[in-house]
Amino acid sequence: MLLHEPGDEYRLAEQLQLLGRKLALADKYDAACCGTTIGQCRALREIGRNPGLNTNQLAEKLNVDKSTVSRTIDQLVKQYWVVRRPDQRDRRYTILDLSREGQAMLLALEMQIVRYHQGIFRAIPENKRGQVAESIDLLLNALQKMEQDTGGGSICC
Repeated sequence: MLLHEPGDEYRLAEQLQLLGRKLALADKYDAACCGTTIGQCRALREIGRNPGLNTNQLAEKLNVDKSTVSRTIDQLVKQYWVVRRPDQRDRRYTILDLSREGQAMLLALEMQIVRYHQGIFRAIPENKRGQVAESIDLLLNALQKMEQDTGGGSICC
């Protein structure tokens, strides 16, 4: 039971849920198209953007636990996309880098993602593209403020 009639806040919540589902589905298809899982795709992208990451840093960037990252990295190593090496400064850590095959896979993934976003961009009327970008900036700023106000936690009871 709603406490009040659905208004703009309700519409925003519905739109954000739908947007999240559509973006997650796009991620799934992009990854599957290149023969990876979403987790592997995200890990490849982070390692490619941040060469020399250790597994703890990768887990933090992906916002997943270390055991999940370890399983993902194990698969990427088996596929010869990622190379692990001991951290020379602290042997407790493992440094992650993309292999040549991993760099090629990342390039294929990135090209697929760019094509997808180009299609979205072209589907937006040219005179509305700036408005859409500005609205997304406003939304991201509002989400960041909410995150700061709640300490990064939920506002649920």
